[in-house]
Amino acid sequence: METWSRWKLTALVHLMLLANSRGFVCHTEDASRLVCERLGSSALEAWAAENNATLEMVEKVSIQNTNFTDPSLLRNFDNLKVLEIKRSELHSVQVNRELLTEVVIECCVADEGVFDAFSETPLETLQITHSELRSSPKLSATLSRLDLHGNDLENLHVLNAPRLKYLDLHDNKLRELQNGALHPLGSLETLHLQRNKLVKLEDDTFKGLEHLKELNLNKNSLTSLPQFVFEGLAALASLDLSENDLEDLGNLSLRNTSLRSLRLSKNKIAQLQGAAFRDILEVEEINLEDNFLLELSGDLFNGLRRLKNLNLNNNRIHTLPEEIFRENGLLSSLEVSHNRIKFVTSTLLRGLHNLQVLNLQSNVIANIELNAFKDVENVSLLKLSHNFIRNFDTHLFMGLHNLKELSLSFNNVTDLETGIFKDIKEVSILKLRFNNLRVIESDYFKELHSLSELFLQHNQISRISPGSFRDLNLLGSLFLSHNNLTTLPSGLFDGLGSLTYLDLDNNLLSALDSDTFRELHSLNYLFLSNNQLTDLPEDCFRGLSNLKNLELHKNKLTVLRNTTFLHLHALEKLNVMENHIECIELAALSHLINLETVVLHQNSLRSLNLDLFSTVKYLDASDNDLRCIRSNAPSSLQFLSLSKNKLGQLAGEFANLAALAHLDLSYNNISDISTDLLRPLRKLTNLNLGGNHFEVFDAKTLPNVPGLQVLSLDNSSVSSVEPDAFVGIANLTQLDLSNNKIRRFDFDRLEFLRILDLSHNLLAEVEVNDLHKMKSLERVQLDGNNLDEGVLEKIRDALSRGDADAQCNKHG
Repeated sequence: METWSRWKLTALVHLMLLANSRGFVCHTEDASRLVCERLGSSALEAWAAENNATLEMVEKVSIQNTNFTDPSLLRNFDNLKVLEIKRSELHSVQVNRELLTEVVIECCVADEGVFDAFSETPLETLQITHSELRSSPKLSATLSRLDLHGNDLENLHVLNAPRLKYLDLHDNKLRELQNGALHPLGSLETLHLQRNKLVKLEDDTFKGLEHLKELNLNKNSLTSLPQFVFEGLAALASLDLSENDLEDLGNLSLRNTSLRSLRLSKNKIAQLQGAAFRDILEVEEINLEDNFLLELSGDLFNGLRRLKNLNLNNNRIHTLPEEIFRENGLLSSLEVSHNRIKFVTSTLLRGLHNLQVLNLQSNVIANIELNAFKDVENVSLLKLSHNFIRNFDTHLFMGLHNLKELSLSFNNVTDLETGIFKDIKEVSILKLRFNNLRVIESDYFKELHSLSELFLQHNQISRISPGSFRDLNLLGSLFLSHNNLTTLPSGLFDGLGSLTYLDLDNNLLSALDSDTFRELHSLNYLFLSNNQLTDLPEDCFRGLSNLKNLELHKNKLTVLRNTTFLHLHALEKLNVMENHIECIELAALSHLINLETVVLHQNSLRSLNLDLFSTVKYLDASDNDLRCIRSNAPSSLQFLSLSKNKLGQLAGEFANLAALAHLDLSYNNISDISTDLLRPLRKLTNLNLGGNHFEVFDAKTLPNVPGLQVLSLDNSSVSSVEPDAFVGIANLTQLDLSNNKIRRFDFDRLEFLRILDLSHNLLAEVEVNDLHKMKSLERVQLDGNNLDEGVLEKIRDALSRGDADAQCNKHG
């Protein structure tokens, strides 16, 4: 409805009455608050006449940010079917009752009993959410869906809605359900009671709800359950009791239910009787995660022949009884991580031919018996990380013909037997991170022809035999960071034609051979950071024709040579930060036609020729020793950081940077900016001059940068801000003048300013009324000045009102 001011509406079906709508202007006492203070029938009728629209056409009305003073307003809509009211005040609502089927009330404040008006309408859906409702309203007999979540309901009276199928009461303050409150809801199918304060239930709380399919009671404070509270809920398929304070299930009866999903996670259950689940033989999912279980009875899951998903994670189980899962042949996911299991026997998983996910990580497993996985031939994901496994029998994985992902990280593996992976040839992801591997032999991975990701980081690998990866034709990602590699032997990466990601960070590499990467034609990302590289010889990156990202930071490079990057025609990002680079040769980057990002932060450059970066859009040369900047040719730069250098007087250095939008000159030795320095920067929006030496900020400081939106002059010894300082930068939205010596500031000069930081100056007074002149101001920081607490309180009050207005405007 944004185009009402341009259209003449003749077939209006959905009318939106918004406080800041251009088409329908609300009569208001205070226009700045953007709230319809006087929304009346006469104004509505006048608008309809002007737009050739009859209100009888309207079937849906949406109202936001409105204060109803005329309760008869909605009676103008004879065919109203759907009513939405959001963020408004309701004192009375009068509607034509014949056709109304859906009402949505959200974030409103209403007088007691206002919503009872809807009880005599043919409503099918009633939603009253986040509206501080303290008691349930009278309900229409035709109601099928009721949503009262996010209110302040403490008690629930009898709900007379015999056709109701969906009831949402979550996120209220219910402590108990009064006797019989739910009994009339014989058609109810879904009941949400989560995130209340329920401490107990009665045997007959849910009596009569024979059609109930889903019951959610999670995040309450239940400590026990009456034996028969759920018995007789014949249609109940999903029961969520997670995040309560249950210590056991006692003699809980679930007879005559159709339970498929039972969630008991995040309780305090320490033990379960052997017959705990005897009544739910059709159950498919049981979640017991995050409890205090120490041991399980061997017959606990007997009879659960349809069980597919079992979650026992985060308990204290130290032993799983032999064949505890013998009657759970359909089990597809078994989660037993974060327990205290010490070993896996050869019979534990017997008969689980349908198992696909087996999670045993974060236990204390040191021993896995031979044939332990013989019967679980369909497992595709096996997690054994975070255990105490030292070595493997060569037949350990026998039977896992369909395994796709194997996680063995965070163990104590020191060696891999030849042939250890011969039975899992379909594995595509192998994780061996954080072990104690020292050597990779050439035949370790030769059978893994389907491998796509290999994780070997955080070991102690000092040697990799040439040809170790030769048979991994499908390998896309290889992680070797945080090891002890000193060299990369010739032929090491032969056969890896599909590799796109290679991580060699945090090793001890001191040199690269010219043919090290020659076969990696598909490589996009190469990480060589935090090594000991002192030089990059000619052709060391030969073969990397598709490389896009090269990370070389934290090495010991001193020069970027003309011949170093000759073959990297696809390179988009080069990161050489935290080296010792003193020189970039003239043609070092000239052939990198796709280069867009260069990071030179924290090197030893004394001068910088911007012509070397003709295609670059993002250049960070901060924290060097720069004293001189040169630029003679047009540039593509959009972001340039020269922070933390030794630049002083600047004149025409930026004359060719027409595309520059962000310039950081902070923490240099700049005390003056020439009139023409920034004039060519017509697209400049962000400028950081903090940490320099400007004593006076006036019209000469930044004479003509009309597009500037963000300016930082913090820590710059500024003692005076002259009234004409913002003449050439009137469109600022953010201004940082913190940590200076400013005693006075005129607040009425910047009508678009949203954020102002004047903290830690010498301001002794602020005229609160001046803040109102800055109509866009959202936040001002004034701490660390000499302002009286009373003044600060007035400012907080003024801004808090402004925040409320901004919020209202946004919602409107």
